[in-house]
Amino acid sequence: MIGHASSIYNILASLNYKGPYSKNVANALVQLQCGGNVVSTSTTNGSGMFSILLDPLNYILSSILSDCNLKVDTPLIRCNSSLPALGGLLSPLQFIGNTALGALLSVANIIPAGFRFVPSN
Repeated sequence: MIGHASSIYNILASLNYKGPYSKNVANALVQLQCGGNVVSTSTTNGSGMFSILLDPLNYILSSILSDCNLKVDTPLIRCNSSLPALGGLLSPLQFIGNTALGALLSVANIIPAGFRFVPSN
């Protein structure tokens, strides 16, 4: 690689079920899909948190925001037995700002814009 990356894209969030039986969703597989292809994955920790880092030399921020989604296929029944057993969550992405790391590096922070239920086929 010639030169250096001046920024890193960081997609971060907490995956929590909010309802009568609020619960963190631990060990859920989170996929970053761009153009229908899985480009990165992460697994939520015990608090339902996850982070995905992307190299800005391979992705343009505007393309990430317009062409990519976060997908969670973990059965929602794990959160609450009254929820559907089949299906998952899908969310577009939203840029919330940069975090400077020294004089030459910044992190573009991206979060889910809002998960919605998607039934499985």
